[in-house]
Amino acid sequence: MSQIFTLEQANRALCFVRPIAEDLRKLWVESNEKNILGENVHPILEKIEYALKELQQVGSFCRDIQNGIMDFPGYHNEKAVFFCWKLGENEINHWHGLKESFKDRQHLSPELTTALP
Repeated sequence: MSQIFTLEQANRALCFVRPIAEDLRKLWVESNEKNILGENVHPILEKIEYALKELQQVGSFCRDIQNGIMDFPGYHNEKAVFFCWKLGENEINHWHGLKESFKDRQHLSPELTTALP
């Protein structure tokens, strides 16, 4: 993991991540509509790729474009985890293990969330 977030840092990053997640969702819908109609989706896919690179620069990972699921590397209970956020949520309140997914996420205990193990 390159960028490591505290819960506070990850929540502050949402001001950058949220609009990108919203754009990605719109682009995803647009690409599916154009694909169904047999239209060229290449320009849309380039925009999606650019948005995903923007997320990487922030240090976040997009796990699901359609549902706006993002992960932020961090530590919880002295264990490396991903803080997990979904588009529509006000802040990050969940985490899951590095080899787990959104369906495995658990509620955070903020007092046990630190920057380092």
